[in-house]
Amino acid sequence: MMFPDDENGDLLGRMEASGDDLTRSRNVDFTVVFPNETAAERFARHFRGLGYAASAEFTQTDEDLPWDVVVVNHMVPSHDGIGNFERVLEDAAVPLVVATMDGTASPRAPALRNFRFELQSDPERERTAFRTENQGSIQ
Repeated sequence: MMFPDDENGDLLGRMEASGDDLTRSRNVDFTVVFPNETAAERFARHFRGLGYAASAEFTQTDEDLPWDVVVVNHMVPSHDGIGNFERVLEDAAVPLVVATMDGTASPRAPALRNFRFELQSDPERERTAFRTENQGSIQ
């Protein structure tokens, strides 16, 4: 199958090449990183309220964005599906980040850089984790 020429497409292509059945639904972990606990906890609470499993953790994987929130979406890992859910996550995260900034930063631009998602296949666990970086504007 041909995938778009972007990070999501590249990763889905690698998954398919390794024998992953991309028509099979599975839990997909989307990780969104935040600059502070308040935004992270509000974001996780929002998605739990929508019926998703979501957890916030202080990981310090990124020094500037030390809070990781993992939202689990049971889905077929398609390019469109991943992109659509990524936009849902971004739409929910931007207002939370802006609302919890201390006023010293430009309110909109930094928020657009505060997303990181990852997509990795783990067929043994029947789980996929999605992580990529948005370095500028929401597309």
